[in-house]
Amino acid sequence: MNSENQNLLRLRELTERVLLPSPMDISRIVCELLADGIAIIDSEGIIVYVSPLLQTLFGYGSKELLGHPIEILVPKEKRAGHIALRNNFLKAGTDMDPRRMDEGLILTGEKKCGDKINLRVGLSPLDWEGDNHGAIAVVQQVK
Repeated sequence: MNSENQNLLRLRELTERVLLPSPMDISRIVCELLADGIAIIDSEGIIVYVSPLLQTLFGYGSKELLGHPIEILVPKEKRAGHIALRNNFLKAGTDMDPRRMDEGLILTGEKKCGDKINLRVGLSPLDWEGDNHGAIAVVQQVK
């Protein structure tokens, strides 16, 4: 292959990389553009992703949330009960139906500063590989 063809091939590869983001990049872009907060937890209830809007809503930076149990966002007095609910949801995995936000249930979250906020939370199970279940939460503040 001559150098001109090699350069064209390199240019094409670079262009494809720039124009065609990976599915993971697309997912991250969508999560960051939504008008709702997003949190993703793994099978142990550990936060693996938080959107910028969720960080702002609760007053935390991503480094303060990533790697911590989701209960950091639950009022202290409700954390123990939430662990059991979370574990049951995760154990059911993809057999569990998503919980829609419009079911009328208003939940309470706790901001970093300790203030309580009213929330609607939609939950959907995630199934990565085999029995490795997680969940994605879509969070809206209710004023």
